[in-house]
Amino acid sequence: MLNGKLGTVGAEAYLSGDRLGFRTLAKGSGESIMMEYSAGGSSMKAIYGTTTTMIPGVKAEWVNNQLKLTAVDIYGNPMNKVVSVSSASSGGLQPPTVEVDPIATRAESGYHSRIYSAVDGVNLGTPIVIDQWNNELKFTYTENGIATDVPITLDDNTYTYDSLKKALQDKIDAKLGSGKVQVEVNGNGVVLSATKYGSEYKFGNLSGDFYQNVMCQCTEKKSQQNIVADADGYQTVDKPYIVGRKDIKSQITEINKGVNDELSLDLTWDGNVHTIRVTIDQGRYNSDMLKAHLQEKIDKELVSMGMNAGLIQVGVGGISSGVAGGNDQKALNFSLAADIPSPGSGDFIIDGISGSAAFDVFYQTDGKMVPAYIMGTKDVTNGVTVKPGETELSVCVDGKVYSIELEEGPYTADEIIDAMNERFKGVHAPIAAYVDIDTGRIKISHKMPDAHEISWVSGSAKDELFFVESGDFEETDRRIQLSDENPDYIGLMRSEFSTSLIGINSLCITKIKYATKAVDRLAGALEKVSTLRSIFGSTQNRLEHSINNNRNTSENLQSAESAIRDTDMAKEMVRQSSLHILQQAGMSMLSQANQTNQGVMELLG
Repeated sequence: MLNGKLGTVGAEAYLSGDRLGFRTLAKGSGESIMMEYSAGGSSMKAIYGTTTTMIPGVKAEWVNNQLKLTAVDIYGNPMNKVVSVSSASSGGLQPPTVEVDPIATRAESGYHSRIYSAVDGVNLGTPIVIDQWNNELKFTYTENGIATDVPITLDDNTYTYDSLKKALQDKIDAKLGSGKVQVEVNGNGVVLSATKYGSEYKFGNLSGDFYQNVMCQCTEKKSQQNIVADADGYQTVDKPYIVGRKDIKSQITEINKGVNDELSLDLTWDGNVHTIRVTIDQGRYNSDMLKAHLQEKIDKELVSMGMNAGLIQVGVGGISSGVAGGNDQKALNFSLAADIPSPGSGDFIIDGISGSAAFDVFYQTDGKMVPAYIMGTKDVTNGVTVKPGETELSVCVDGKVYSIELEEGPYTADEIIDAMNERFKGVHAPIAAYVDIDTGRIKISHKMPDAHEISWVSGSAKDELFFVESGDFEETDRRIQLSDENPDYIGLMRSEFSTSLIGINSLCITKIKYATKAVDRLAGALEKVSTLRSIFGSTQNRLEHSINNNRNTSENLQSAESAIRDTDMAKEMVRQSSLHILQQAGMSMLSQANQTNQGVMELLG
């Protein structure tokens, strides 16, 4: 491309090893060529590059009533460097020397210095963005020999000079008391000043990312590499890379099948994007195990795409991006290998990290992102058997029911999980099943770590897959017989409540939006608890009514039984005999009366 442009001016480009050079087409002592970096145009930086030097910041602190300046790197760590600062009266570290002519000592006159203790930050632009990487400030304020530690954390927000001043003042006053320290914020920086003057009022031990990244920003210095005439040019090409911010070195990363096991990245050259997708095996990984496992998976995918294994290198640490607040030495990174043949030429870019595992292995998150899930009580590590007629399973997700049909027969743990996930995918359910590493139980989890609700699992197959059977099993609820009538019973609903089921197992209040979401979830949890309490309350009322009714029936029955038991049999026999005699006498009189009427009839006849 360069030679196509240079041919018209009598020059050509050439390669000497891996270095780019320029020379005249004609030969001879009368020919010459010269190039100046500063006058070479906008492409000079891309061809020859620049050298970037980071000048460290300076940490100021009081030691034995003296100001001590220490060189620190961009992370605030002390460096083995000497900071040269003039301590003359005009150097800014001492007050101006004031000569006072001797005067007669009188009560109404005299002299004393009015020097206020202060900390002055570097120049500051606006707006000022405060987030988790620059929101902490710590210092020690000493008054009359009493030292007070003042740690403050600013709220994440975008500030103007005035709003940042108010926020800092309010935070410091809340920790130290009002009227102790005065805050000023403007284009010249952040200034913290003691409101009282004298050597007994001073600041010390300043630290925190607000101090490092806002009050003591590192200065970036750039220098150009001069090109000597008649010499080959030289450039250094840094390998393309991408660095995460998730600290995977200090913790164990847990990967669950179908939930957070997918990771993809884009490798681009000459405008062509090649997406590399891998599936991480379920398990728990430290940083070395995760690095080796991902390297193996990516190598297999590269070979299947017609590229060389090892082209993309997986690493943890070893790269310094220079980004403020980065976590380079503890985070995962992907880079292009320098010693592996590339699939083409041109610009290479590694980016586009995505997939369900991205927030667990690459991107920084506040707290642990756990998707909504529901878990059974049965250990399925030894396999399960789906019985004939018990093959249906339904799951309610965000109020929508997804039903699947499993094939009957024996399954290993992996086989039943694969079968469930295949059928969940077929009905477009946003959930995935996996076996919990610790308990061996089946978990059904939402695929996205947002606010979702998995309410229940039902169907004929749930008993075999989810629940441990012990003794008799009642399908719906427990029944309590209320009387001697059949059916006359009340059903007690089986309910299981936990922080996970009511959605408050992972509340976070580190930011305003998280706190707002937490309040909404707490309100929903209270509503669920209130609903269950109302159900239990009405059931309790029914039970109390039935108990009272049975108690009355028992008392009446006992009274009747007692009356029978206490009867005077002799008296009752005499009474029965009297009634029997009266009955027979009545019948005899009635018979005689009938005979008299019959005799009269015969006489008349």
